[in-house]
Order: sequence, then C-alpha cells, then structure tokens
Amino acid sequence: MKFLIVDDDEDSRVFLEQALARAGYDAMSATNGLEALDKAREAPPDMIISDVLMPEMDGFALCREVKADEALKNIPLVFYTATYTDQKEEKLALALGASRYFHKPMELSALMASLMEVVESHTKGDVSVPEQSLDDAMALQRNHAAILTRKLDKKQRTLARKEAEIRNLEQQFRRVIELSPDAVVIQGENGIIMINDNAATLLGVAGPDDLIGADITDIIHPDDTEDFMKMLGDAATEDASTAPKEYVVLRRDGSSVDVEIDYRHIPDDDNAGTQFAIRKITTRKRQEILENLDRLTRREREIMNMVVVGETNKVIARHLKISDKTVETHRANLMRKLGATSLAELIRKVRLVDRRETF
Repeated sequence: MKFLIVDDDEDSRVFLEQALARAGYDAMSATNGLEALDKAREAPPDMIISDVLMPEMDGFALCREVKADEALKNIPLVFYTATYTDQKEEKLALALGASRYFHKPMELSALMASLMEVVESHTKGDVSVPEQSLDDAMALQRNHAAILTRKLDKKQRTLARKEAEIRNLEQQFRRVIELSPDAVVIQGENGIIMINDNAATLLGVAGPDDLIGADITDIIHPDDTEDFMKMLGDAATEDASTAPKEYVVLRRDGSSVDVEIDYRHIPDDDNAGTQFAIRKITTRKRQEILENLDRLTRREREIMNMVVVGETNKVIARHLKISDKTVETHRANLMRKLGATSLAELIRKVRLVDRRETF
C-alpha cells in the first residue's frame, strides 16, 4: 500500500514517512497541493494524507481537485493539521470529499489506527466522492475563501503582535545597555552594532553611532591585539564566558586607557553577537598591583625589569650570571605573584602602575 504525504513542514513529512515505513508501507511526499497533484497523477497512491495550510495550493484546493479528477476521485484523502481545527473547517473538508479530519498532534498509535480504519472502509467501498451542483460548488468555494481570509487575518494579527513584542524587547534591551555602569560594546558578524553612552565617553567619540560598523579590534592597543584576538576566538563558542581580562584601549585622540574587559556570547537564530563590558582600571586595582610588586624578591624584580623590555631568558641568564632554568623559575614565580598569564599581561600590569590618567 502506498501513501502520499502532503505537508510543507519537513519535520511532519519525515515523521509520517518513517512511521509508515516502519509499519511496512511505501510513502512518497510533496510540499504543497500542486506538487502532490502532479505526483498523484503520475503514480496514483492508495491514500493521501494532507495538511491544510500550504503554499502554492492548500489542502482544501487539493481535495477539490482530487475529487474532481476521474482517475483520482476514489482515492481516500484525509487531513492531518494543526492550523485549521475549527468545526467550520472540518465541515468544509468533509463536504469537499475528505474521508477524515485529524488534528495534530496525535499519538502515533492512534493516528495509525485511524488511518487503517479509513483503509478498511475504502476496501468496503466507502469512499467520499461528493456530487455537487454548480450552486453547491460555488458555496463551497465561498466557504473556502472565507476560511482562508479568516486564517490569513488571524496570522497577520499574530505577526503584528510578535513584531510589537520584538520591538518592545529591543527597546528594553537598549535601556538595559544604556543604564549599565560599564562601557558596553556589542559586536555583530560584520562589526560593532551598538555602544552605549559610557562607551562613547570612555573611547572619546562623538556619540554611540560614531563606531557603528567599525571592528572591536580597532579600539584595542596593538600590543594587546594578539591576546584579545584569542579571547575573540573563545567568544565565538556558544555559551562561552570569561573572567575580566586587562587590556589597553585607544581613544579617538590617540591616548590610551587601561581597562578590564569581559564578554558574553549572544546567540541568535540567524546571527550571533558578543557583548563586551569595559571598565576603567581603578585606583584600588593599581594599589593591588603595587602590593604584588612589593612581594617580589630582588632577583625577581631584576628579571621582571629585563623581561618587560623584551630580553630573552638566555640574555637575562648571561647578564645575571645564573642558569636558564633559574631564570625560568624566577619568571614563573613573578608571573604568579602578579597574577599575569602572559607576557603581554605582565607588561601591562607593570606599565599600569606608572601611567597617569589620560582624562
């Protein structure tokens, strides 16, 4: 026995195809009424299972065409729909010649049992083939048009409500960003899509629209770009997050500001963005670094001063007349005491305590 499944929803089509295949039946499918009509005429099925709301030709129109076709009119057609569940719609379907009208979702066992009931009725010669007068046909046509109009109107109202909800959510999101005490920069797939007033002030630009379309890396100091790009790579991973990391950002006038930056990934159906929260490093932070510097031994401080100007371990070892391994041990200790995870971060911390505020 062969079924023709007609539904523009791929998940529904595949579900029914697999269910029928497991039960030992053949199944073919179509995404709309026109496609289904062509397939039915080319290879008539034993039963048609159709959704109602579809592009090109809906299920009601398909049913009318099938029942008007001498070669197809005795094929039982059942509706399986989640959209058209009103009694008026079911009445129209049955008047057009549908054998049954099922509402999604149904338990698979119940649906299969109902389909088999239709099959059994068909074998006994019980198939709906309406014989309509012209007046009846016109009345059904008007009914069909009225139902479609109501459904489209309802969908348009639903869409309008959803669009209003989305606009409201966007406005709420913008208010939250604007009220944030942090400088907030949101990066999309093609660059910066939003910054708040605090970010505009921190970066010395005229206003929030001044950086739209630029790239977040444009505001990062060249010495920190490599470290920051690594963080961006992590940010591309969905649900990624990080503890604040220290960077230097560039202002529009060329001056620089020491900041902490953290981020959170913003998933989206069509696109993904990253929200960066930027905070100026405070006096307390500088004091914390100074206290950590005071914990360094004389040898660690000597090595630190050479590391930050770019000397290698071998050069430092030769200059201080110690082994490479000893240099590496002291270097690891001073990095740990200063809470630095990279050379760039170490250099930034050391420079930070000597740098005066730029504004």
